[in-house]
Amino acid sequence: MTGVPNRSEFALLPAEEAWAAEVAARLRLVLASGADESNEDRSARLEEEVLRSLELVPQGQRPLHVAMLRKHFPSESVAKATDRPSDRKLDTPEAVIQVLSAAWANFTADQKLSFRQELVESGVVEVATAQGDGTDFSDVKQRLGLSATEQLVSQKLGKLCVQESEFLIRLDQLVWNTWKALAQRSALKRDAALGDMRLQFRRYLKGDSEPTDLQIAQQIERTRQLTAVLIGSIAQIGSGYVKRHQTRYSPEAIRDLVKMEGGGGFGFDSKCWKKYAELASEINEATIQAEMVEIVVKYVEELMKGMVKTGS
Repeated sequence: MTGVPNRSEFALLPAEEAWAAEVAARLRLVLASGADESNEDRSARLEEEVLRSLELVPQGQRPLHVAMLRKHFPSESVAKATDRPSDRKLDTPEAVIQVLSAAWANFTADQKLSFRQELVESGVVEVATAQGDGTDFSDVKQRLGLSATEQLVSQKLGKLCVQESEFLIRLDQLVWNTWKALAQRSALKRDAALGDMRLQFRRYLKGDSEPTDLQIAQQIERTRQLTAVLIGSIAQIGSGYVKRHQTRYSPEAIRDLVKMEGGGGFGFDSKCWKKYAELASEINEATIQAEMVEIVVKYVEELMKGMVKTGS
């Protein structure tokens, strides 16, 4: 029918205003199509359209929707329809289900989740039903310090899983790419057989034969170890560099080096200073950075090798 409002026209508006704009457009069509009707019949049709539209709006959200509708379509018929007390009885399961089914499609994902939680908290819905297929959450509860009697909302657990998975996937990429940049020739590398973590998660959750529980656990643990060791290496850079500097540039090291080169005897102090000046010319940004990277790489390789041996 020409002139019927297109729902997409209101998609960018806030939910309440989009609803009001759409209903107002339909009310204008009622007015236009009923030009030959009596005022009483036309008003009755307007009220009927308003009441029918309101049935799809959750009870708690109706005041704001009504206010928006009156703004978009300031009519006495709208006022009468929205001020009229509801005579619809919700005293049977069938009536409740009918109203809920009509409104459910208009709920957002967060509203649906909140509604399910309210049903659980009010005792209307059993917890086992609310949690879906009766999955055992005892391991999750134990790790999070929850008692066995405390209940988990599976929808929230799912949302948390999405966030944690995305964090872990990005961390895995970052830490292994960082290690590759630091130590291109190191024997310590990402296990190519395990593949990309996002791909592994996708196959695992689909129920493929591989990766197994153990393979997923090993991949995550390997990334955890490298992350922990890389962070721990930061504390080793300062002390490691000082030891290297003292070994090569300390007064004792300079004297020993000059003696080894046969520079003892007359003018020994002058020779030591000349040797120090010679060695000090090696110190620049590139060499310092290279030494620091070498300290980090050595520290990481030693600890990661020890972790593999001990299985920690």
